[in-house]
Amino acid sequence: MSMTASYHELTFEALDRLSACADRIVHVIKQRAPVAGAVVLATCNRFELYLDIDAQLTEAGIIHAARHIAGLVAVESGVDAEMALASFRISTGSDTVAHLFTVAAGLDSMVVGEREVAGQVKRALAASHEAGASSPLLEMLFQRAARASKQVAEQTALGHVGRSIVTHSLDVAGQSLPPWSQVRALLVGTGFYAGAVFAELTSRGCADVSVYSPSGRAKTFTAKHQATAVDDLSASLASVDIVLACSGAHNQAASLDRGYVIDKAVLADVARSLVMIDLALHNDIDPTIGALDQVTLVGLADLTEQVPPADAAAIVAARRIIDEAVTDFEDTRMGREADAAVVALRARADERIAEKVAELVESAKRSGETDIDIDAITRRVRGPIHAQLHQHILATRASVREAAKANVPFSADLATHSLLRTE
Repeated sequence: MSMTASYHELTFEALDRLSACADRIVHVIKQRAPVAGAVVLATCNRFELYLDIDAQLTEAGIIHAARHIAGLVAVESGVDAEMALASFRISTGSDTVAHLFTVAAGLDSMVVGEREVAGQVKRALAASHEAGASSPLLEMLFQRAARASKQVAEQTALGHVGRSIVTHSLDVAGQSLPPWSQVRALLVGTGFYAGAVFAELTSRGCADVSVYSPSGRAKTFTAKHQATAVDDLSASLASVDIVLACSGAHNQAASLDRGYVIDKAVLADVARSLVMIDLALHNDIDPTIGALDQVTLVGLADLTEQVPPADAAAIVAARRIIDEAVTDFEDTRMGREADAAVVALRARADERIAEKVAELVESAKRSGETDIDIDAITRRVRGPIHAQLHQHILATRASVREAAKANVPFSADLATHSLLRTE
């Protein structure tokens, strides 16, 4: 089952509030919800929960589970419980598989074909695994999603046509800047996203990059990148051409007694024209700064409206790969469930044979028989039970195929429930 919220349905402000618990909710879900596993995928434009739940749950049971988990999210993020539940789209079975594979391939991104999300999907699984919250089914699901994403990148033109939000933001910013080799840039943030921004800047020829970290990690970042760590934010802002903010350092900003990392007070000494790109879901830059004459401010919401369309043929080819990957995953999953059901059927058959033999031996003893041939009794009992077992195995495999076609859960427990009633 998946519970997904993204820029498709919610404003960035609503996503911001909802995803405030992203770093801890997987622990909460695993501890307080009846799930076998959980993975949380939180990016700048989506907050998604992937859950390994009981396959036998009815539709009402799934809704109940979703309501319970949405309540946990509400408590941890500080939003209203009903608002949290209404924010999520709930899906199960192959619909969940198809959605994750589509997301991982960049087909559900603001900029179709962006590659950052593939790494985010891998890290989401790694984080869940490290927290002890994943499950074998979720491990297989996310690994297959990464494989499908790689196939799309290698076998279609989407990787060339589709561009990341970072790439697009610099395309937009470049229209107001001198040649990149002459640009002085300030990067706010030191996380993975900051690394992607730095790589894109240098690929365009920008060699003068300063780094400011609200959490004090600028020197750690610049030790691995050809950039300069700065401590004085105001002075740095007064000497650069572009600011790219992607720290989302809401807590650090609050500790500085201001709501944003960069506000109007910090810009007091800036008299020159300045392009500012806020890529943080938790805004780093006060949106009202955009009203200043010397500032051109572009945020995620602005970028959403400006993203270029991807090539239609590349999208069709990518979706074909995703469809095949989903079918392959479902075949594998159903095959494993069928194998588990067959193993359970054989075990139940052996139990039934042993039970029946014991009944017949006890009956013979009560009748006064002394020369009881247990092997002969076992052979006599085994024949009809194995014949029935064969029919049940055939029926089970057929049920697995029908469940896959109808996109409904299949349970190995139900397959053995009525097994071997004949004497």
